Amino acid sequence: NNEIIQGLTKLRIEKLKETDNQLKEKIDFLFNNLQLVAENKPPLVTFSKTMHFFLPNLFMPIDRKFTLPFFYRKAPFNPKNHVPFSKDHQSQIQIFCDIFEQFRQFANKHRSSLETQINPNSRWNRNIPKIIDNIIIAYVINNTIK
Repeated sequence: NNEIIQGLTKLRIEKLKETDNQLKEKIDFLFNNLQLVAENKPPLVTFSKTMHFFLPNLFMPIDRKFTLPFFYRKAPFNPKNHVPFSKDHQSQIQIFCDIFEQFRQFANKHRSSLETQINPNSRWNRNIPKIIDNIIIAYVINNTIK
């Protein structure tokens, strides 16, 4: 796992023109081989946050409170409604890849404006994946039924 992770350190989500098969294979390999949660638990959230920690310029954190509702529920968001998604392993990796692709496209399209917001001294805007995550959090908060 270390060799694959080290091999991805120079990649930045905003510079990826596409998610090629080689990157997809590496994501799939890590998703299937990093043993981050108990076997019967869904790995999506833990995997995304771990990968964001290791490779913050490439991977985005995904959470159940903001990211999943943003992509899988219509606004206005109702905190009482749970995001329905399958917990089986193959569905989890597909959700990760779908969200990754949406982040990649947004980062690529808005690269110049996102780069101006990077602040290594900030707790919140240290890299583009986290800036996009912050945009999603703000959007969900502002569009949640109180």
